Amino acid sequence: MNFIFLVIGAYFIGSFPTAFLLSKIKGIDIFKVGTQQAGTTNVYREVSRRLGVLVLILDILKGLTIIFLAKSFTLPQIEFLIICLFCIFGHWNSVFTKFRGGDGLAILIGFMLGLSVISLLTGLATYLVLWSTIARYYNHPTLIAVPFAIIVFVLLSILTQKEITIGYILAVPFIGFSVLFHSVIQHKKKPELYL
Repeated sequence: MNFIFLVIGAYFIGSFPTAFLLSKIKGIDIFKVGTQQAGTTNVYREVSRRLGVLVLILDILKGLTIIFLAKSFTLPQIEFLIICLFCIFGHWNSVFTKFRGGDGLAILIGFMLGLSVISLLTGLATYLVLWSTIARYYNHPTLIAVPFAIIVFVLLSILTQKEITIGYILAVPFIGFSVLFHSVIQHKKKPELYL
């Protein structure tokens, strides 16, 4: 029974429309500007840099909340993966915004932060180095940089985080590639919005 409540709770945590609500403060409908997605990048570019950073922090907290719940209830590995996916699914399809949302990368960062701070920082450093070096040659450097950052995170976590089960750590690449797949689909649906 606890697991069912956690799944529902994870969906609603992911669904909370952070980007949409903060953009409304400025009188902007985030679904009508830029990439038309309710995410950090779109708010940062189209609404306000400060609000973009705030959206990032609040969405990372969504991921951290899920990790806290998973650890509190000592969930089995498959149940942990399911509630993480429901949180991401809620972010993609928020019940509060007519089932629209963002990609969920910030929530993924929250998951990783909750599992291993050092591994996350190393993964982020890998991401930034790769992104900055290939951005000038490739239209979507994130699609290359993120997988490498996730690989670094997983390997380092397995080597250093003995108190965390490998199943929890291996959930990260599965969720990460789900987020990337969703991002690719959005790019293909409306490529003109990402130019």
